[in-house]
Amino acid sequence: MVKPQKLFKLSLLVLLLSLSSRIQAQNNTRPQSLSSADKLYGLSLFWQEVNYNFAFFHQVPQLDWDKTYQDYIPKVLATKSTKEYYDVLKQFCALLQDGHTNVYYPPPIRRQLSYPKLKLVAIGKRAFVRNVDKSLAGKIPLGSEIVEVNKQPVEKYVQQYKLPYIASSTQYVRWDRGIRTMLQGKKNNWVQLKIKQPSGKILKVKLPRDRTGVQWVKPNKRPALLEFKWLDQQIAYLAINRFDDDRIQKEFPKFLSKLYQAKGVIIDVRKNGGGNSNNASFIVKHFTEQKILLGARWQTREHRAAYKAWGKFVNKKIQQKPGYQLNKWEANALKYYQKKAWYIGDTSRTVNDVTAKKIKVPLVVLTSYHTASAAEDFLIYLENIQRATRVGQKTYGSTGQPLMFDLPGGGKARVCTKNDTYPNGKEFIGYGIIPHVEVSPTVQNYVDNQDVALQKGVEVLKTKIKK
Repeated sequence: MVKPQKLFKLSLLVLLLSLSSRIQAQNNTRPQSLSSADKLYGLSLFWQEVNYNFAFFHQVPQLDWDKTYQDYIPKVLATKSTKEYYDVLKQFCALLQDGHTNVYYPPPIRRQLSYPKLKLVAIGKRAFVRNVDKSLAGKIPLGSEIVEVNKQPVEKYVQQYKLPYIASSTQYVRWDRGIRTMLQGKKNNWVQLKIKQPSGKILKVKLPRDRTGVQWVKPNKRPALLEFKWLDQQIAYLAINRFDDDRIQKEFPKFLSKLYQAKGVIIDVRKNGGGNSNNASFIVKHFTEQKILLGARWQTREHRAAYKAWGKFVNKKIQQKPGYQLNKWEANALKYYQKKAWYIGDTSRTVNDVTAKKIKVPLVVLTSYHTASAAEDFLIYLENIQRATRVGQKTYGSTGQPLMFDLPGGGKARVCTKNDTYPNGKEFIGYGIIPHVEVSPTVQNYVDNQDVALQKGVEVLKTKIKK
């Protein structure tokens, strides 16, 4: 028989566990409320990690990071919700203009956001419908242009409500993302649009931000890790859609027997947002007999506290004595004080299986604005051995090793700690890697499912294939 006192304790324990699980469930669906101390800590943590580790201050010379931090203290303290707080942090982050330095909403906030049943593509600074729910296709056919959002012209709307929050090193990527995400907002809220149909007819529609039960006119599926097919004239096509999955080193060799038979190869990295550069170099080594692959030159900031302290005295000396000639030790110390001391990394990778059969036929690589990070490292490897012709759009223009950390309220941030360039020091971060043959699709190409970059890639490859 259980004693009443023990039974009471068991009941109390069950009640406490139940309450704990309810609180946990609420925390999983609602963002945590942030105190002023939380807000200030999150801002300070992000400022500090950037201050010590960010690799691209030289690309934003006009940005006084310390003063900007001070300016943002009252801004974060004035926020009235976790969403608003993270929006301010995103603005703060976007001033660094780097695609690998970001602030991310907590999961509960992300779940509160949605889109209407449309997908957009940016052509310049204009927004066109590239996919739509079947129930809306009569009113909003593929290729329709969004002219206004909530009674504002698209360009003005994107500049005001989207660009200030987008962290990117290139303007074309900033606009591309701004237009593709411009209809995102609080789930179930409505958005007013003025639309110009392909026929030229103008209409106004009001749509809810909710994709529940959507049925796209064009099938929508996540690309596989690798996709292979044969094109005409025995041209092998291989899409490599991610470098973030080490399975690629097991899956790619399965296609080698076919690639050895090809007269030419097209590799498509237009959807490849990056991942692990080791996977990129693994692919490249099958296309060259070189024993050493030279990748991007990289460097990362270096810290030595005593040198920074000595450097301050050196800095004071040169201010007091214009024209003062620094000795080698003083020049080195000054670098640490000015945050310009760098560790230079090894840019080469050794190819171990040098005796393996190589793919020697002509190679074309398709690129786009979405070709990023390790996919850009992949292009640098190929560039250094002059092994491929690039066809398509400029790349994303951002790579490097991000430092990830948690923020108050359940969100996250990352800071780019590695500065990559071409081996000769030429920069591609902030510029993108330029294709040898530039091809940009039109809205009609999207509507007609016409892959003009692939068509041009085949055309270029055929000129290189030996008859």
